Parts: sequence; C-alpha cells; structure tokens
Amino acid sequence: MTNTVTIAEFHNVEKRYGKTHALENVSLNFISGQVTVLLGHNGSGKSTMLKMLASLMLPDNGSVSVFNGLNEKTPKLFRKRIGFLFDHNGHFEHLTGYQNAWFFLSSYGMKKKDATAARLDELFSWIGLSDKKDDLVATYSYGMRRKLALLEAVAHKPDLLLLDEPTMGLDYTSRLEFYRLIGDLSQQGVSTVISTNDIYEATIIGQQIVILKNGKLIANGTPDKLLSEVKKDSKIIVTLMNPISLIYFEKLLDISHIETSENKEGFVLEIMVKPQRNPLPEIIFQIVHNRGMIKKIQMEEPNLADVYLKNN
Repeated sequence: MTNTVTIAEFHNVEKRYGKTHALENVSLNFISGQVTVLLGHNGSGKSTMLKMLASLMLPDNGSVSVFNGLNEKTPKLFRKRIGFLFDHNGHFEHLTGYQNAWFFLSSYGMKKKDATAARLDELFSWIGLSDKKDDLVATYSYGMRRKLALLEAVAHKPDLLLLDEPTMGLDYTSRLEFYRLIGDLSQQGVSTVISTNDIYEATIIGQQIVILKNGKLIANGTPDKLLSEVKKDSKIIVTLMNPISLIYFEKLLDISHIETSENKEGFVLEIMVKPQRNPLPEIIFQIVHNRGMIKKIQMEEPNLADVYLKNN
C-alpha cells in the first residue's frame, strides 16, 4: 500500500524580498518516506522552501507545518528530528573528521546511549570514509567534505533530511555514490527533500518532483504522473542494413510522421508514434515482411526534461 502520510505542508505560502517574490502562493504536501526533488533554475525558490522546512525562515503570509505543527509548537524537539546540508560545508578544519562528526551528533541532542563510537564507526563505514576518519578535515578533498557533511546531517537519525544541491561540484562517480547513500536513507524510512537544477539527478532519485519557476509552483507529482501530462510523440529509430519501401507503413495508424536518411551505419527510419501507444511490434513485422534487415532499434520516450521545458 502506497504511503501517503504527510510529513510537511505548505499552505498559501508567500515570501518576498522587497518587490521580488521568492515564493508566491505555494500550497504543497510532502509525503513521508519519499525523496522529494525541488527542481528549478537558480532563483526559482528552492532554497527558500528548504529554509522554511528547517524553520530557519518564516513566511510573510500563509503557513508551514512540519511534523503536524511540531516546528511551531516545540522548536527544540523539532530540530532534533531534522538534518540539513546546505550548499556550503561548515566544518572545523583543525579537527579530524571523526571529531567533527561527534560534535554535530552531540549538538543535535542525540541521547548518550545512542551517541556511541560504534554509531560513528558504522556511519563512517557506510559513507566510505573509514580510512580517513582520523585525518584532519583540512586535508579532505571537496568530495570527502560533502560526504562528511551528509554524515553529520544524518548522525542523529533524523526523520526529515533537507539537502540543498548536495552533489554540486562533485564528479560523476561521487554523484553516483551520493545517489546510493540517499537511496539507503529512503529505504530506512527517512523523508528527504533535495533541491537541484539538474534534470538527470531529479530523474535518478526523485519519487516526488516539484517544479518551481520564479517562486511559483508550476508542477508537482510522481515522475510517471508528470510524464503522462506531456503530450509528446515518442520516436523509434530503426537502422537497417538495406533500404525498404515506406508504403507499407501507411497502414499503421499510430505513426504520425516518418523520415528516412542514410549514414555510415545504414538506412535509417525515424518514426514518430502517438503518445500512449507502442506500435513497435507492428513496425518490426512490416520491416521483416518486406525483407528489411534490422541492425539496431532505439526508442526515445518523453522525459522530465520535456516536462521542465514545457513549464519554463
């Protein structure tokens, strides 16, 4: 059964900086246990939304409720249940990674019986820094610092994790490792909200996608729901070893357009097919029936980039 418990709620939220709307009349629910991605260009309102979820900023109008209003009722208890990693690393350079982690764990108010060396050893192993935990942070690479910052954000076992562009500046391998770590946390039941302007990243990790533009909520939903709203034809690219007549394809009603070309690989058919249908089996039948020799088939489906561009 799908989890639809709301962990946080924005109701008609507005935030202004002078005459500029950072957020304009935003109403939105965040679902417990999911990875929610805030997607938008710089200045779209993503960081403002994260800061409000962390109670570091209050709305000018409307309301923000987290953990059923715990953020307003009991701020001290609320802060023990959240972790956050913003776009800068806040570490003590003259301390080791282990000492930094211990400081953050204690600062979040974790109970002494849980704030153990075993807990930190487990975390350093999980994040892949066991062999560096006793090194000074001043000697850490940028990627290692980002990993340490994530460790510090989750050391106290938060229920809600807020990440502001956590993979910015990381190489591809380090990004993949970050995605794995975020997936692990999701499996453990941690609700995560991530801001990014990277569509590929949103596609990889997002279970709920929120698209913002100039402070306005433009789209919200699961990737499948958002993709279903993109009325765009799919493209099937078939590379053949020999040319064939196109007359037989006129019978296939789901084809909206077809183009041919030739390159060093062979004779290429670019076939546009209508949304919600897959006539590929019929296309293959017509090709083979007419003595076409298939070398390669590719399919290009609508993706989150199409959703984003449609709304921007």
